[in-house]
Amino acid sequence: RNSVLDEHHKKPQAEQIKALELEGIRNSIRNLRTFPFVKKLEDSGKIALHGAYFDISSGTLSALNHQTNKFVAL
Repeated sequence: RNSVLDEHHKKPQAEQIKALELEGIRNSIRNLRTFPFVKKLEDSGKIALHGAYFDISSGTLSALNHQTNKFVAL
């Protein structure tokens, strides 16, 4: 939370909130990967973890690109 707010402290509150929401998704993916059974299934290709964000105000669905760690509109 603090690192996101430090990085976005000069931006409007709405942008700060969105940045926190997106980081929450990234954090959830990282957290899931700490479970040995999830990591094993992902490493074997039996499951794939995806992060997605739906911006209600714009109607945009974005997916997390794991290589860039950025969200890309679909």
